[in-house]
Amino acid sequence: HYDYIKPKIIIEELLDDHAEPPWDYNIFSYHSGKGFDFAITISSPDSSFYAHFDRDWNLWETNFTDELMKKYAKPKNFDEMINVARLLSEGMDFVRVDLYNIDGNIYFGEITCTPASGLRPIKNKFRERMRSEMWKLAVDDRRLYQNRGCIAD
Repeated sequence: HYDYIKPKIIIEELLDDHAEPPWDYNIFSYHSGKGFDFAITISSPDSSFYAHFDRDWNLWETNFTDELMKKYAKPKNFDEMINVARLLSEGMDFVRVDLYNIDGNIYFGEITCTPASGLRPIKNKFRERMRSEMWKLAVDDRRLYQNRGCIAD
């Protein structure tokens, strides 16, 4: 999908969380006939710490300490973060919306249709099953699935 985007250089203001890089809130956003659903991953700036949750903050897998869990899991403005992700992902069957939460302020990071370039397998079987159940391809949406000569009909 990046083949259709003209490259640009964008310069942004540096976000920092008290002189540290902010932690990522990745909201895996799914739209289907059942409505909006999501899963959450929180990760440190260097990706060495992570925690995967379902929409109800049930923990799927983590290497967080108790201190990190207390500091980053379910921030006070979490419902607002989910609403931002829901609005930004509207019209797409799946997309990951990345947000930052610094002192209660929500900042947009990026939207990606192919986390890890679509190549990283999900090793946790429960997490894989849950994500598979949430994602229902909108196969009738010709805007999403057009034959561009690279896939045989």
